[in-house]
Parts: sequence; structure tokens; C-alpha cells
Amino acid sequence: MSESQPISLVPVFTATGSLTGIPGAVGMRDAQAATHAADGAARVTGRPAIVVADGLADTLKVASGLVTAAGDRQLVVALVSVDPLDRAIAEPALVTASRSWVDGTGMTANEVVGRVASHTPTRLPVAVLLDGPEQTAAVAVLLAESIAPGPIAHALAPVEQVEGLNEALADLREARRPLVLVGHGAAATSDPEAIAALARAWEAPVCLTFAATGMPPHALEAFIAACADDVPVMAAGTVPWTEALARADRILALGSGLSEADWFGLTDARVVRTPVVRVALDPHPDGVAEMTVVAEAGAFAVALREELERGGVLTVSGWREKFTEARQRWTEAVDEEAEKDAQRDRLTAALAMREIVAAASAQTVFVGEGGASGMWLASYGWRRPVMIPAQHASIGASIGMSVGIREAAPDLPVWAVVGDGAFFYCSRELAGLADRKIPMVAFVFADRSWNAIRLVQTLFFRRRTIGTDLPPVDYVGIARLHGCDGIEVRTPGGLAHALAMAQEAREKPLVVQVTVDKGSIPFVGANLILAELDGVLGKLVAAIGTSGLVAAARDFPALRSNVRVILGALKK
Repeated sequence: MSESQPISLVPVFTATGSLTGIPGAVGMRDAQAATHAADGAARVTGRPAIVVADGLADTLKVASGLVTAAGDRQLVVALVSVDPLDRAIAEPALVTASRSWVDGTGMTANEVVGRVASHTPTRLPVAVLLDGPEQTAAVAVLLAESIAPGPIAHALAPVEQVEGLNEALADLREARRPLVLVGHGAAATSDPEAIAALARAWEAPVCLTFAATGMPPHALEAFIAACADDVPVMAAGTVPWTEALARADRILALGSGLSEADWFGLTDARVVRTPVVRVALDPHPDGVAEMTVVAEAGAFAVALREELERGGVLTVSGWREKFTEARQRWTEAVDEEAEKDAQRDRLTAALAMREIVAAASAQTVFVGEGGASGMWLASYGWRRPVMIPAQHASIGASIGMSVGIREAAPDLPVWAVVGDGAFFYCSRELAGLADRKIPMVAFVFADRSWNAIRLVQTLFFRRRTIGTDLPPVDYVGIARLHGCDGIEVRTPGGLAHALAMAQEAREKPLVVQVTVDKGSIPFVGANLILAELDGVLGKLVAAIGTSGLVAAARDFPALRSNVRVILGALKK
């Protein structure tokens, strides 16, 4: 199998003992984790993945996991069955979680598969209620066999016949500071050459949404190659990304639902006021767009490029080059902060993440989650395959997702990054990974706190923090109890030794406890970027008072590092 090609394996995941007899089914400890595993398989392949469950308890756990998949529009198919008396409880939970529902009771397996197939172009999870374990197993087997490799087919009219096309082209043609915002839908399925060619002709920078940064590895490889060095591509939450969104006078959003996660929280702060033309298969955006064109993103990109070639480009001189330089400054600034810690021989979250990303092979898939650990991963790993639940910032999903990624793409190394608070949401799945001799690596960032919540409480409640401190925990010991290898690191030298272990051929998972001080603030994040770009700092001072900022600076000395990174990236 070529590493640059999509992977065709379609695994089935379950935590229900009565369903483990399904051929190829991966048995897990928890039904929510099984759903996260299917989510991970869908993210790494760009294809549907399946989770099955029987009984009300497991069905409700599946519904909880589907919320994460639905937020990022991942094609997870959940096949569940419950006692008729429990249907009144299960059905609304599944409908709310998945937003795409099939009542398969009384249908044949072929009929159910046909109904599921009609839902896949929406790129939303599909919850299917079935009669019982026997029907569930039959549908799972048939559905797994029917999912073919390659892009999902969409029944769309030719782009020239799309309603609103001419109006959208005319509006975008007037842009003087254009920006192409690429969402997960376009990143995963559209032609990257078409999008890159448009950005090149339009002299526009490209911004990836947070979900698009986690596009399947083969798609990320193709996208970066298509953009080459002359199309600046910026990841969500970085300073140049935020500045581009704030300065553009037209934004073309391709394959994005325009959710709050796609903007990384910028719409709440009123940084993004730019008119948006949205092109997607779903006519109903999660956020505000001046215009939505229902079309395939790659085909629309071709149409707009041809329109620009006929009518000329109005983009101001130096607009694209501005962000080529800004992206380089950002990269240098975050590296300099980590290097200062290295020179002091001090292990910090920044230095640890820089070294982890640098040590991983080019094909390594990183898995993260909401919270500080995931944002540190995004700060240094954005040009690598990084799978992080974006819309709901789910914690505790990373280990389950790692199971799915390894099952769907067994040739790809998987390195997960999880915070110490989130670790216990998913730690039981380590035993299954050890049983199946899956050599993934989990880095547990242990700062003994719910760091992101602690920062908010420090700012708004003047250092009165509640429920954000965690007790000391032997994560290495827990890993070994589950049959994994484990090592704790507290110094740069210790981390180097652990990374050498992670690079070795292994027959069991490795858990690395990265012990760092409290108070780190990831460089990817909107809080200080907004302050620098849009005058939000004045509003923040009014809301929390000077003493609150002083308290934050005292408790979070990393604020100074963030300011240096921002000023360095914005430096002209």
C-alpha cells in the first residue's frame, strides 16, 4: 500500500459483548470510546467507519461519542438496538447527537444499507436503530463490505448550473484582500490542486480551519504539495491566521460549516467582520455567511479561477507575500521560545512539544483533544497529520481515536497527546491496546491542574480558583498495570531518552508522563492574539480589572512568552 493513498480498510468497533462475534469487529472496554475509535478511523481515512451497540446503556454512550463526530462532520455510522420499552429514551438522544437518523426496524439489511448510503453525502454521522443484535450484526457486515475506497460520490449539477454562481463570482472578483478559508469538507475530499491554483491566481493566502488541519494524512500531504512554497498556508489559531482573517476584505469559505470552532472563537470577539461567501454541499451553515453556494468546492475554485483569468485580479500588491513572511516569523518565534527553555535545561510544555513533533517520523499521526495539551500540539504540529476534535473540544477522546486510527491505518505510527485531567476518561482502553500489541505512544502532559479552566478563573475571579488542582498521580504505574510500558520525564535529557524509546520498534503501547510546571499557555489560542489585533485588551481590562491581569501574570508567567511570540510574529 502506498503511504500517499487513501486507506480502504473499514473496521467495526463495539463494546457490547453480544456483538463481538461480528467478523473483524474490534472489541473495546467502553461504548463511548468505541465511538471515538470509529471517529478516529473516519478521520484518518476520509471514509465512513462503523460502531455497533446493543442495549440502552451502551446506546447512550454511543450517542455521547457521536456528538464529537457530528461537530466535526465525521462519517461515523452507529448501528444500535434497544428494548422497545427503551426506545423513547434512546431515539431522541441519537437524533440530537447525530443529526442524521434512520429507523431500520423491520427493514432488511440491504434496505438499511441503502438508506445509510443516501445519508453519506451530508458528511454527518448516521444513527441507525435496528431490531436486535442479529439484525445489527447482519447490517454491520454488509455495510462494511459495501464501503468502497476513494472519494464519496455526490449527485450535483454541473457547477455552471449552480444557483447563485454568477452572483458569487461577481462579488469575489472585486476582492482586493482576498482569503481562502478551507474547511474540513473541502480539505478531505476536494481537489487540492484546484484550490491551490485558485489561491495562486488570486494572489490570496489560505487559512485552514481547526478541523481541516486534521484532514486525512494522504489529503494533507497532497494539499501541502499542491500549495508548494508560493501559496502561504496558515493553521487555525496562529497569529498570521488571525491577522489574515481580520484584514481580508472577502473570505471564500470552502467546505466549512462556519461553526464557532472554524473561526477559533473569533466571531464572539468581533474580530471577523469580513463578508463571507460560503461554498459547501450543505446549504445550511452553522454560522453567518452573506451567501451560500451549494457546489463542490474544487469545481467552484476552478470556476472562480477562470473568471479571474477573464476579468483580471484586483488584489493589492504584496498581500499574499505579507503572510508568507508572517508565517515564517511565527514559526521562528515559537521555536525561539522553546529554545530559550532548552538553553536553561528546563522542561516546559513548549519545549516538550517541539521535541516530540521533531522526533516523530513524517508519517506519524498525532492525536490530541481539547484543552491545553491539544493547543500545544497545534502550536508545533500543524504541518503534520493532527487529529483533534475541534467543534466540541472533547477531552478523553484521544486514546479511543488512536485505537481507530491504528485499526484503519496499521502502517501509520500514532502518537497521542493527552492532559493529566483528561487521562482518566480514556485510560482503560490502554489495556485493549496492550492486548492487541498495538505500539502507539501516549504523552501525558502532567501539570497537576485543569490548566485552561484555571486561567479563566484567575482572570475573572482574581486568583480564586475552584476545582482546578489535581493530585499527584503515578501515570507510569497505571500504564504498567494496563500492560503498557511507561516512563516519567522531568528534564530535556529525560525527554530525549523517552523519545528514543518511542522511535524503537515496539510490541506494546508506551506511556510517557511529561511532568511540567503549572501555568503554561499554548501559543495557539485566541486570547492574546485578539488583544493585539483588535483592541480587545481594553474590554478585557474593563471586565476583570487590572488586578486580575496582574494576578494572571503572577500565576501564569507564560503570558510573557505569549506576548513575545505575538509581537515577534506581527513584527514588520
